[in-house]
Amino acid sequence: MKRGLLLPILAALSFGSVEARAQNFEILDQKLDASREGYTVVRVWGDKSEIGQAIGVAFASDIVGACADLRAYAGTNYDSLRTAMGMAAWLPSGVDEQFEGLADGVRSVHPSANIDAIDMKVLNTYGDWAYACRSHSCWGSRAQAPYTTISTRRLDFGSPFAAVHHHVLYAVQPADEPVRWVNLAWPGFISVVTGVNEHGTLASVHDFNSNVAAQPGVVSRAMAVRHLLTSVPSGPVSSHLGWATQQLSTHPIATGTFLNYYVPQGFGGVFTCAAGQTCTGPRVPQSDYLGGEVLITTNSQTTGHSTPEGASFLDPYYQQPGAKSPESHFDVMVDQELHMLTVGVRGPGDMRLLAHGRTKSGWTPRIDVEWTALFPANVPDAGVEDGAVPDAAQPDVAQPDVVEPDAAGPDGGEEPDAAGPVEAAVNPDSAGLGGSAGAGGSASSDDGCGCSAPGRGVQSGWWAVVVALVTVGSRRRLRVSP
Repeated sequence: MKRGLLLPILAALSFGSVEARAQNFEILDQKLDASREGYTVVRVWGDKSEIGQAIGVAFASDIVGACADLRAYAGTNYDSLRTAMGMAAWLPSGVDEQFEGLADGVRSVHPSANIDAIDMKVLNTYGDWAYACRSHSCWGSRAQAPYTTISTRRLDFGSPFAAVHHHVLYAVQPADEPVRWVNLAWPGFISVVTGVNEHGTLASVHDFNSNVAAQPGVVSRAMAVRHLLTSVPSGPVSSHLGWATQQLSTHPIATGTFLNYYVPQGFGGVFTCAAGQTCTGPRVPQSDYLGGEVLITTNSQTTGHSTPEGASFLDPYYQQPGAKSPESHFDVMVDQELHMLTVGVRGPGDMRLLAHGRTKSGWTPRIDVEWTALFPANVPDAGVEDGAVPDAAQPDVAQPDVVEPDAAGPDGGEEPDAAGPVEAAVNPDSAGLGGSAGAGGSASSDDGCGCSAPGRGVQSGWWAVVVALVTVGSRRRLRVSP
């Protein structure tokens, strides 16, 4: 983007963020085109209800559109889907207030919107229907100083919804949860899609035997991973996996899954969860696999002593000598993903985040932001003031710098120019964000995983997957966007 165009946009965003402070949110960076495709970086704060309301106000129009899409695709089955939300259990404790806040925030902007907290739950359990992914983490001698751990999650699935082309990086400053956290998701999401907490733990879910159990008391896998990310008690990171194991031993999961819990310095693991059952594991790093300094997850099972199916493209990356940078960790994964996030951890609350998301024409510019820019020392006090600002966070910015897929593939890990402050937290000059099979596309297929990945034949009929939440049966594969 030319500097002359960027400055008035930033000025407009700064004006909007002053108004937005009264609503417990502040837009830090935003690049959207006329169709609202692109990205937003937003900080929200307060208790669960206040944060829910803030997100509802900030993204009201997007949420209304997403709910309309959901109803259209589910058709007459939408009522059954709402019924399923009443059967489920919800984590973390008190999160129902956040769903109520979301709906209240939307209705404060669009009073005629036919939206309630149950609709918000339907929206936020999207992750129980469709995730195909690749993730990897490295630490110790394999992480380039000053980083102690580098973790990346790639989300591979496609979607019929326009809202998923508006990628939102939420920086969440809760008053009633023990840690600050970041979530790369879409408008209206409080469930974790790809999340990082202040300890540097990256958490997400992957498809694996992903049938859905229609029974009372099951927990959405997207909400379970939210709980593990945001409710972890204080204590050394070496204790976090044990706490997560205990939590998952008492809550059956609705949808079969792998649950990534990439705690820094190799203290994390990967849980295997069968539909309607509690999780087993975790699978932890193995000393005979890449020196015990690498953890990889696809949509296929592994003992950890070898590379799982679907990740063979990572073998030459890790076999090549030399420590890894956040840039190379990100670049080696680029393929045709819907979104991707890398965290380079130096220490608690000292991290660098890289992210981008897919639009219809390519990818957004790469977000490159420091944790301290998302959570500055002078964060505003919690507390919602009266007087909603309708869609204050949503200036329509024409034509963001969309990075188009490059048939030549990634640039082999060359480092882009250093990013500036958060107002310019994206490096639009990042080169080599191609979508080639050379970046992993040829190795993207998984067998027997109940998911869809780039380049595979799939079935249509997305609503049938939705209805699987309330009927026992096999999942159908989703179409991946070209």
